[in-house]
Amino acid sequence: MTDALLDPEILAPLLEIAGPDAVRPILVQFEAQIVEKQDAIARAIDRRDFSGLRAHAHSLKGAAASLGAIGVAKIAAQLELDANKRLVLADAIEGDLTDIRPAFERLRLVGTPTIAQLRALVDHAPR
Repeated sequence: MTDALLDPEILAPLLEIAGPDAVRPILVQFEAQIVEKQDAIARAIDRRDFSGLRAHAHSLKGAAASLGAIGVAKIAAQLELDANKRLVLADAIEGDLTDIRPAFERLRLVGTPTIAQLRALVDHAPR
C-alpha cells in the first residue's frame, strides 16, 4: 500500500484551534465509526443492499475526509461509486461484486493504521 493514509494539513487547523486534548475524543469517536461502518458495509454487501452500502460509505467518506484520513475517504468514495453503479445498472451487473469486495478488503486493512497515524499526529501536536 503506497498511498498516503493521512493528509496532516487537513487536521492541522483543528489541532491548532482546539488543541490535542479536544481532538482526542473525536478520534475515539472516529475509530468507533470506522468499525461500525465496516460492519454495516459488510452486511450491505452480503445482502446486496446497494442503497445501504452507498449511505454507509458516504457517511464514512465524510467523516474520514474531515479528519484528513484520505486513505479511508478514497476507499469509501470508491465503495459509494460502486454502489451507485449497481443502483443504476442493477439488471446488468446485479450478481457481480468483483470490484466491491477488493475495495472493502482495502478498507478493513487501512482502518487500524489510519487511527494509529492520527493518534501519533495528535500526540505530537504542540499544546
